[in-house]
Amino acid sequence: MVARMKKPRPQAAVHTKAELLFKVSKDISKWYSFENPTTLTSPLKATNEKYDKEKCEKIYREEYDLYQKLYQKDQSSDYQWLQTSLSTTSKDRLAALVTLIRRSPIHGLQELENLVKLLRSSIQCRRDALKIAEILEDVFVNIYLPENRRLFFINQQPNQVTTKQAAALAFVEETVKQLYSNFIDLLQQIAHDPIAQIRIRPISMLERLLSQRPEQEKRLLELIVDKLGDPDSTVASKTLHLLNQLLEKHPGMKHVLVNEIERLLFRQNIRPSAQHYALCCLTAIMFTSQDNDLANKLIKIYFALFRLFSIKENVSSKFFAILLGGVTRAISFAKVDLENIMEHLNDLFRIVHSTNFKTSVRALQLLFRIAEQRTEIDERYFNALYKKLSEPEWKNFKMLSTFLNLIFKSMLKDTMEPRIRAFIKRLLQLCLFNDVPFICGILLLISEVVKRHPSGQRLLLFSQKPNILSSKGDKTGDDDDDEEEHFHDVVTEDDDQPLQIVPEVGSWDHKNLNKKTHNHATHYDIHKRNPLYCGSDYTCLHELMFLKNHAHPTVALFAQTIFDVS
Repeated sequence: MVARMKKPRPQAAVHTKAELLFKVSKDISKWYSFENPTTLTSPLKATNEKYDKEKCEKIYREEYDLYQKLYQKDQSSDYQWLQTSLSTTSKDRLAALVTLIRRSPIHGLQELENLVKLLRSSIQCRRDALKIAEILEDVFVNIYLPENRRLFFINQQPNQVTTKQAAALAFVEETVKQLYSNFIDLLQQIAHDPIAQIRIRPISMLERLLSQRPEQEKRLLELIVDKLGDPDSTVASKTLHLLNQLLEKHPGMKHVLVNEIERLLFRQNIRPSAQHYALCCLTAIMFTSQDNDLANKLIKIYFALFRLFSIKENVSSKFFAILLGGVTRAISFAKVDLENIMEHLNDLFRIVHSTNFKTSVRALQLLFRIAEQRTEIDERYFNALYKKLSEPEWKNFKMLSTFLNLIFKSMLKDTMEPRIRAFIKRLLQLCLFNDVPFICGILLLISEVVKRHPSGQRLLLFSQKPNILSSKGDKTGDDDDDEEEHFHDVVTEDDDQPLQIVPEVGSWDHKNLNKKTHNHATHYDIHKRNPLYCGSDYTCLHELMFLKNHAHPTVALFAQTIFDVS
């Protein structure tokens, strides 16, 4: 009887680390570092074979299975511990997944996908969801997302895939891109949580992702800007702060941010609060000498909104104040045609006379910038500024220093001495019923104007100008009697002569009036709305006499100094 011989069992193939396409080392922590040929275990020569998505995936799966077998064989104890941790509590599970990813990022796509799935399943549990989201943020930023470029799909690779290593890396890149997009979707979902404090956390994560990595920056910026319209003011203000921080880190994103905010501002049925925060973000942008185009674009946006707000009813004055402040800042850096701004000139003056004092000052600041280049609006501008000095509310105004600075610059710019004297007279009149700090500031302002203005001491009149206009009106033709005094009887109520009625003409139409009539003012008129024709040459600075004898020594000293200068 012949004994049956046992057939030898086929021995299992013995795999070595040399068969891996990529090295596994603690020094290699990012998958895109494998693009360097020195990190490859056995670099292959390029072939003419075309690698589509299916072939790339097949090559990576073979590489992943080989890595799992080698890892299970060489580190069996660690492998058993990690496998046990993956099926225990959520805290140990997270630690195990992160450990596997950090051990070999290129072979850890399955663990990364498990983390994303774990976040999706925990979305209803706010605390766990935020913890997993923070871990994923760290993993993507510090391991998977390149620092200086965006991710590509396999069919969008800039370099042709010609080797197995390149094919595996292309599949890794596409998978990371898809998982990162899923992670952003989940962050967007958390950002709509009913609790405001929960919504702030994912917005902060989105800002950090946007500021540190370029992947999907357009979508991230869109999600952040949209939160400016959050119904909760805490979330909206936090978003505004994050956007300001983003511009400080990356000034090159100004144009992209402006385009995104413009899309938000002109959206249908947008909340007024969203427009408010969006405008605050635009006006906080810092300009440089190279931002001429950006400043021009912002000016167009501001005036488009100005036209939109003018049509609507019950628009808060704070919107006009923000718009005017933004235009005033941007016009210094823009090379914009003033004809476009002149179209809105009447609207700007309407704001000066119809809104609160803060908004009026903003409008006057813009008008001053325009008046520096277009002198034809000087009289109208100075009339509006002179009228604001008569309003009682500006004394307690928070922007008092801004308003006085505007008056100071306007007086230095003006070339008409009678108008400057009218402003000096009005300022001194205000000193008579204000406190000491205000008086000292006004006296310093007047002294600086006298020092810096080309007219200098001629702006101060301490002797009344003789009134010779009435004598000129009664001359009989003898030119030698110009300097003789002429006396006239006062017309009483009993006289039969009819009263001469002089029609009143509003100061708005002063350009159409006879200039000689205005120049022939015979006395100082405190109620005149046009400072150029209020008769400031026919009055003395009597107020300085009172201030010179003021009880406060500083006021008396400042007033005496102005006397000494004259």
